[in-house]
Amino acid sequence: MISAAYARAYKQTPHLQWFGAASFASKQVGCGMEHARDLSNATLPKITDTLHITQDSDELAKVTLKKLGEGNKAVFEELMPAHELYVKNGIDGIKQCANERKPPLPEAVVKGFEQAEQGKLTGTRR
Repeated sequence: MISAAYARAYKQTPHLQWFGAASFASKQVGCGMEHARDLSNATLPKITDTLHITQDSDELAKVTLKKLGEGNKAVFEELMPAHELYVKNGIDGIKQCANERKPPLPEAVVKGFEQAEQGKLTGTRR
């Protein structure tokens, strides 16, 4: 489960506070996915009519479920390998391997790890 993996990452590296936030956010995405699964034609006609959505509620629920799942998975697949690299090789490993990875690790992710590392080293949190 993605939320649990984020929680383990946060416990392992508490100075990377965004993994704690990611655990909560991922859990909320999971709740949204659960609600999307529960939608039925009987519960959504007024909303679809009001929003001028041409899809029936079952189709809308399927699309919502798919998009929430894809987004949650995409973020997870970006961050967790980087976290594993960070745990094994530190910030130097992140910097060294960021561009060697296919696709390259986004600069914003590298910068996030650098900033977290600075907070860890100096004791400051910004």
